[in-house]
Amino acid sequence: MHLTSVSPASITATVACDVSAYKLNLICRDLSAPGAAAEWEIANRTEAIMATLSAIRTAAAARGITTLRIVAEPTGIYHKLLLRIAATLGFETALVDAGHVTKMRSVLFGDDGKTDERDPYAIEAVAAQGRLIADRRHPETYQLLRQWGKLYQDAEVALIDAKSRVHRVLTLLFPDFDFSTDFLYSLSGRAIFLCFAFNPHAIAALSVRRLYDRLRKRSTIRRSSVQRLLEQARQTIRVATAGRVNDLLAHELTLAWHDLELAEGRRENARLQLERLYDEARTSDPHLPDRRRQCRLQSRHGPLPRRDWSTE
Repeated sequence: MHLTSVSPASITATVACDVSAYKLNLICRDLSAPGAAAEWEIANRTEAIMATLSAIRTAAAARGITTLRIVAEPTGIYHKLLLRIAATLGFETALVDAGHVTKMRSVLFGDDGKTDERDPYAIEAVAAQGRLIADRRHPETYQLLRQWGKLYQDAEVALIDAKSRVHRVLTLLFPDFDFSTDFLYSLSGRAIFLCFAFNPHAIAALSVRRLYDRLRKRSTIRRSSVQRLLEQARQTIRVATAGRVNDLLAHELTLAWHDLELAEGRRENARLQLERLYDEARTSDPHLPDRRRQCRLQSRHGPLPRRDWSTE
């Protein structure tokens, strides 16, 4: 993370905030009165945040403070509402490193015990040293790229999980099926799923010709592959009897396969959105590499380093 040194001016006041999922603890020493610390504990919700920050801004203006800075530890997602509202109300926004806050607690309190009441003081002390992390605000296109990148990664994870479940259930339902993974997810494999859900009893009930005719309506599967598929199904049903367990496995495989197709669709949609947004970003920043040229280079020289929009 990039550290930026900020020298607090006399007309700038820091509002330090400890953030949790459901509440915020804030302090502002510059607004404290004798014997009364300026502390707030509020819900981490829009109405409470807006009301409290508006009151802080009014109190600061009455004291001649023209600039207010909200400082918090990064929490992944829970601090984002606070900083978004603060920026809307004219506050500067910044973050501090959680490791620095932990060490500062030891300096201030003699131990590193974490409490909601202690943390704002440690955050404020770190900020007073100028050890602030810029709260970066990307243009909308880059925010969308980041979010769609996360959705693309989520879809990939879901796809891997679905394929793992398909493999596990298929091994139980149809143990003699020994076609490759490439075949399984090709048009031929998908045709077998659509017609028979890989149920060996349904496959073994047909002749080679009838099996071939049904599958050819949905794919270009070869007759030799159909013959091989039928032989494997007949081998399996010699020891795997039809019944409720077999039906349940077929149902489980269907669920996993549908999840696989859903994840594939989500990933493809995210890919199209990322390509569109990247082309949009290039219109404002022509220094970005040409995506189509990258694809041509990849086809010639292998995969290029992947850019992870979800973490940038």
